Order: sequence, then C-alpha cells, then structure tokens
Amino acid sequence: MQNIVHWPLNGPLSALQAGYDKCIGHIRLYNYVHGKALDVSSLLGLQKMIFTTAISGTIYIKVTYEEGEKQYYLKLISDRREGWNYAWENKNGVFEYKDSASNPYMIDGRTIHLDFESDYSDKGLCLGRDHGIILMGPEAIKLACKLLSEYDGIKPAPLQLRMACAIFLNYLLESVKLHDVHYFNSLSLLHGSLCTLKECEPTLSLLMKRWSRLSEPHINFLIRQLYSPSEAMSEVKGIENLKAMINAVAITPFNMIPKLGGNART
Repeated sequence: MQNIVHWPLNGPLSALQAGYDKCIGHIRLYNYVHGKALDVSSLLGLQKMIFTTAISGTIYIKVTYEEGEKQYYLKLISDRREGWNYAWENKNGVFEYKDSASNPYMIDGRTIHLDFESDYSDKGLCLGRDHGIILMGPEAIKLACKLLSEYDGIKPAPLQLRMACAIFLNYLLESVKLHDVHYFNSLSLLHGSLCTLKECEPTLSLLMKRWSRLSEPHINFLIRQLYSPSEAMSEVKGIENLKAMINAVAITPFNMIPKLGGNART
C-alpha cells in the first residue's frame, strides 16, 4: 500500500473533484490497511466496524498546479497515527510547524521551523480561534498551493500563508476523518465561487472539533448519554445518538483507543 498520493489541480472542476475524492479514498484505505478494525456490533445490535488511524507511518500528499508556464508543487507530510500534518516540502526546503520544534517530526538538513503552530488558535492558523473562517472552493485551493509552493521561510510568516495551511488541513486531513467534512469539501470543488467553512455548512466546525470525542474510549459515556437526551451532543447537527456519532466518523484516532494507543508518536 503506497504512502504517496497525488492531487493535481488542473483541468475541469469535475476532474478536480474526482482527483480529490480519489486522494481521500486512498488515504482512508491506507488507514484501513494499517490501522485497527473495531467490532461495535454488540453496542448497536447490527454488523458494524469502525476503523482507527494507522498504527504508524507517514503519508506524503503531493499537490501540483500549472498556470501558464509556471509550475507549482508542494508535498504535505502527514502522520497517519495522529492524523495530522506536521510539515510540508517545496522547492525551497522542508517547513515544520513551531509546536513540534522541541520534538521534530522531520529529520532533514533542510528543515526550517515556522513561527506559527499547526492548530486553529491565534498562535496557529486562525485568528480568533475560529476555523469556520477557512476558505473553500477551487480558487482558494489553487491560491493556497501557489503560496505554499513559493514560500521561502521569511518570518514573520504572512497571515495568508497561515490561511493556506488551514485550507489544506481542512481538505486533506479533516476530510479523511469525517464523512460530512469530506462531502461538503468535495461539493465545494464543483462551484467556482469562494466561501468559508461556516458559510458552506455551519455545523462542520463543531464536528471537526469533536473528532477525538467521537472515538471508542467514549462509547460507554455516550451510551449513558442516550438515556439523558438533555446532555447529548445535539448541538452538532445529525449527531444526536451513539449510532449517528459512529456513522459520522470515517476514521477513529488510534492513540485514543485504550490499551492500543498511547501518546507516543511513532
């Protein structure tokens, strides 16, 4: 199972969407092959499996775009156990986020540590801690590719660069974890207009924040919540009971599974 995927941004919108869906499908399949399958049939009374992120490994997501005679290229470096992006590579080197400076993910002589973190905080990718402001659409993706492809390490990093990172985290990492995020991200690629995450679907931001809470170690807690609807997570559209929660998640974080995971990065 290859750990390199490619998303080309050129061509008609239908091709852009098809390439994107293929990319997300490949990353999910990598997790299905290299992660753990958990049987939750006894909880739901039907045949149901949930899958974790990979036990270990790195996936490289190559994004390319051509505009006239100019060619843009970047490679996102994603840890599949944690389901997160710690660095990206372009022609100028490897750029790793500030929050992993004390425990580098990449061992590369060209690595440059950025002056912002890889989360949705003020010190990270989104001012006001609001990742609902992340831009969506074909033009947003292409501009983000150009920005990350040309970045040479200048500090302080411009705000536009942080937003470009957030765009790719949304499309290429959050979509792997959650079905609805993938659905709306994929749909956005067929429309030429620019919009934000919360304009596209207001519930996506809340759902993304709760990914780890929808994992197996909380199942016993969630079962209890079924008997107390007032305490259920009904503020997230479509996530109102255990079955709906499990069905919303495409991949469960391996590190959150008792006796399997742990906090150590591999």
